[in-house]
Amino acid sequence: MKVFQMKMLDLVSLDTEKVNEIKRVLDAAVILMEGGTEFDLKSLDEEDASEEGTAAAAAAVTTPANFSVPAAVMAAAAAPVVSKDDGCDTQGDTSSVASEKTEENAMKMDSNKVDEQSKVDAVRTSSGDKKTSDTLQNDKIRSKKDRRYNGGSDSESGASSELENETNEPAAVAAQESEQSKETEKERSESSDAVLKPRALHKTLSIFLRNLVPSITRQEVEALCRRFPGFLRVAIQDPQPERRFARRGWVTFDRSVNVKDICWSLNNIRLKECDMGPIVNREIKQRVRVINGLAVHRQVAKHDIKHAAKIIQNLDSRWKMWQDHTSEKKDDEKMSFGFLSNNPVLKNITDYLVDEGSYEEEALLGVVSEGKDKEGGSEIVIERDEEILKVLDRLIFYLRIVYSIDYYSAVEYPNEDEMPHRCGMIHVRGTNTLSKITQTNVNEWISGFEAKILPFLNMKVIVDDAEAIKLGKKSQDDEVEKFIVTNMQELAKDKWLCPLSGKKFKGPEFVRKHILTKHLEKIGEVKKEVMYFNNYLGDPRRPQLPEHPSSRQLLGPPPPPTMMPSFLGPPPPAFYRPPAYPGRRAAPYPPQFYMRGPDPYRNDFRREHANPRRERGRPDPRGVISYNDLDAPADVD
Repeated sequence: MKVFQMKMLDLVSLDTEKVNEIKRVLDAAVILMEGGTEFDLKSLDEEDASEEGTAAAAAAVTTPANFSVPAAVMAAAAAPVVSKDDGCDTQGDTSSVASEKTEENAMKMDSNKVDEQSKVDAVRTSSGDKKTSDTLQNDKIRSKKDRRYNGGSDSESGASSELENETNEPAAVAAQESEQSKETEKERSESSDAVLKPRALHKTLSIFLRNLVPSITRQEVEALCRRFPGFLRVAIQDPQPERRFARRGWVTFDRSVNVKDICWSLNNIRLKECDMGPIVNREIKQRVRVINGLAVHRQVAKHDIKHAAKIIQNLDSRWKMWQDHTSEKKDDEKMSFGFLSNNPVLKNITDYLVDEGSYEEEALLGVVSEGKDKEGGSEIVIERDEEILKVLDRLIFYLRIVYSIDYYSAVEYPNEDEMPHRCGMIHVRGTNTLSKITQTNVNEWISGFEAKILPFLNMKVIVDDAEAIKLGKKSQDDEVEKFIVTNMQELAKDKWLCPLSGKKFKGPEFVRKHILTKHLEKIGEVKKEVMYFNNYLGDPRRPQLPEHPSSRQLLGPPPPPTMMPSFLGPPPPAFYRPPAYPGRRAAPYPPQFYMRGPDPYRNDFRREHANPRRERGRPDPRGVISYNDLDAPADVD
């Protein structure tokens, strides 16, 4: 909610003219969701500055005619050059040069004084131990000076030399300390710059995995990708039946790594003898997409506010958001009568859901307002209400950022928190494309969009118990009892076997007690399977097989018996004896399998080309081939 608290949405509207501002809001939300702070949001300003700099550089490269020469260079070029050969007096020039040199020397002296002062400050800011050592050295110097004055001239030279050495030592120490302090300050400044630099947490690099067989688990993919630096997260798609239940995945890395090297390394790795097919994933080209500009109309916007508020209320109640656990039952009863919620986005939302009209004034004036053509084809003008659109944009941003629902496209992006680009795409209002807008167009848009977003309005969280029982809901107690009974085998009288452990017992009650005490993990697995199956049945969005064509009702009446083909008729009984046709004998034995009726495809195509069909009743002109021995004598009867 920091995005709403920072009032970042006050200057942003979901229109096609505010593309950059919309992207900025989405990126700020991603940075905050990734654990960033308000200081990290400055990376968005740096991006804008870099984009402006690149645009200015491109403009400068494309337009070299705008290049201007500095004024100092132009003045130096315009100044006359005087040489000694011309015989002119150069005394003024030498004086000017001398004055310039004196100014330079004075500047150097000032810079040296500044350096010395900085050294002295560095020495003063050192630790207390250094100060005490300097004071001791100064006391020694003063004592030696007193000795020099009190002593004779013989020890004057030795004392002076010792004095010079003693005075040079603290200066050298101070210089070294100043250099060390400068180095530490540089290191601190560099480290502070590195720490205080805003992090662009919304920018990532990713690799797309084309093929992941069902046997590959998510943990295995994560363990493989954690070997590489900069690993962040893994997203795996649901199995696809049309691709033999293969899945697709995305691996997200930090912006600082070389993703191409990682992709090349993954190309040389096979996980469970499966080629994952890694490819470098590109960024989303068009993050902000446009719908019809008819959504700007005031009537359409009010319907959108009602639908968006209803969706937010359903999702908040589903995920138990903004609920006061200390509230009484009266508050729960009130929730069913209107949009009463603790969500600050829905605050005073009913003010924009109630229609207003001056019907009393019209009645006093005798104006009949109900006779207006609300369903006709008369042309209307699009009415834009900025206050209503501002409230609607706040609701749409809440749905997009919190629940990953793109309102205008009526799409929910699943598992977006694991995808490489969070808050990657959003649809906004565009410009109107119709030349003439009628009330019929507005009503059709409202009804069509309401049908499109109906699954979010009537969210069926779980299937009813009655419907789940019809689908085959299981009971944990019954399934545990079946498991125990199936694992009690009677070998002989008063001799029972538990196949789970291989032990033998005298009665079934001992086997039951053994299973309930020694094989609790097996019973726990049975309960988990029952729970998984019941949750699968209770999910209204579960993957289901398509309905079988035979279970569908026929659209028209069945054809008459004379027109029904033989292969569509009911199958004959198990032991079916075909009837005897004229000129043929009946089959001596019933066929073992049901023989299907005549196949028109085979009769009309294969036999016609392989062996032309002969007319019935005509004898075969070909003779019967005999395999008798030609050298054998003829049989004479």
